[in-house]
Amino acid sequence: MDKLLGEEIGHGAYGHVHIDNSDSSKCIKMSNKQNDINHCRQWSNEYKKIKTLLSIIEEHPSYKKIDYVRIVKPTDFIESDTVCYMKMTRIFRAKKIDNEEKEENNRMIQSLLGDKNTYYDHKGRGLYMGLKHLKEYIDDNDLLDASHQLGIMMGLIHYTGKCNAFDIEVFLGREYSTRKNRFYIADFDMTSTIDTYGEKEIQEMYCSLNDASYFPRPSINKKLFEMFYDGYCSIVPKTIVERVFRDYS
Repeated sequence: MDKLLGEEIGHGAYGHVHIDNSDSSKCIKMSNKQNDINHCRQWSNEYKKIKTLLSIIEEHPSYKKIDYVRIVKPTDFIESDTVCYMKMTRIFRAKKIDNEEKEENNRMIQSLLGDKNTYYDHKGRGLYMGLKHLKEYIDDNDLLDASHQLGIMMGLIHYTGKCNAFDIEVFLGREYSTRKNRFYIADFDMTSTIDTYGEKEIQEMYCSLNDASYFPRPSINKKLFEMFYDGYCSIVPKTIVERVFRDYS
């Protein structure tokens, strides 16, 4: 497996991310069991969670119409006595709308549509960017469409896929050999299946939308929030929507 590992392009608390030498459109997330065997168990569970979720929502008519939002897909999970690997779609840094020059910062963009001015580099986690700066990468009309589709996708995850989406992350990036910037949802390792929509489950769904400012907020941009909310409401019953959004601002 070591022959598959190309240049390291990222790292976090649980492992390192490398280019896949056999396919440059993929990347490989690797963890060493000597450091902590639980990381591999987490990734194995995450791989199964995403595969199960996608098998449920991919056939939904609304999912098939989404173009600006995607879930980062793992394509394979491999485990040996000493390490584990997760292969997945490789997401590249987003391109600015109006230029071709090399970016000064190569970190992935964590997109904060519910924040106005944030711009800071968190080592190992990416570049956190608020709405003011995101507009250098995606124009106002595309933002409206993307916000609506983010609402649809979160509705599909929460209700159709019955996943609480707890502690997910959202990136702005692009796929191999394309300039189209999209929002990518990733990191499902902390998520849980929803069996019933009780207060605990509603709180977890709320946290998935509120704990980080990934999604539009009415206090920051009312139009984007209305599009997001409308998309969510197109999937999730009103009685559940009202409970999830009752403290969302």
